[in-house]
Amino acid sequence: MPQDDWATELTTRIAAEIRRLRGNRSAQWLSDNTAELGYRVARSRISDLEVGRRTRIDLAELLVLARALGVSPALLAMPLGREEVVEVLPGQELETWSAVKWFAGMDIFPGDSPDGDVPAIGEDFRAWQLATAPVYYFQQHQDAVADWLIGTAESPNELARTVPALRWLRNSMRRAGLHPPALDPELERILHVPTHGPAADPRRRGSLAEPHDAVSDEYEAEDRPAGGAS
Repeated sequence: MPQDDWATELTTRIAAEIRRLRGNRSAQWLSDNTAELGYRVARSRISDLEVGRRTRIDLAELLVLARALGVSPALLAMPLGREEVVEVLPGQELETWSAVKWFAGMDIFPGDSPDGDVPAIGEDFRAWQLATAPVYYFQQHQDAVADWLIGTAESPNELARTVPALRWLRNSMRRAGLHPPALDPELERILHVPTHGPAADPRRRGSLAEPHDAVSDEYEAEDRPAGGAS
């Protein structure tokens, strides 16, 4: 599909989702909702999108309309579960789930891997790993905090595994130039208490050049440093 046609088709797909999601509610209702979010998208602009008089939508409009409709911006552009494939770039179709994962920084663009599914090994893949490290680290951090909450309530012994993992993860985020999320005060206090035992080099099983290997679901407490800031 030519470049201009692809961009028009993308906007048409977004507009169709906007129309579907607002349902029986008026374009004025949606415009008012965007105004409450601090950036009004005029009723006329919404109507022009939906009937095809506008063939482009800007990023600010996409974000605020998605929020006003209570949906992810990715799902306006890539209606998961409603279209099996989408033309995510000119002439490049992907299964919609693959497109959403790429859009969200959750996965490599399938065309960059040897079989369209398994990630490629090489400079492009390493560049992608580094570029998407924040998504990976923050997801792992969220999971580790959830493990701590569950462990506190159900299995105190699990804390011996979870706390060092979280401490190492936050240190890794800092080394990558990221700011770790704020913590529950009790967890913050626990992370500042040193753990006894030898400290292993956290890069033994991964590095910041390979962020998606640096923290695994099979985290072993003895394989991580015992101290460090939270």
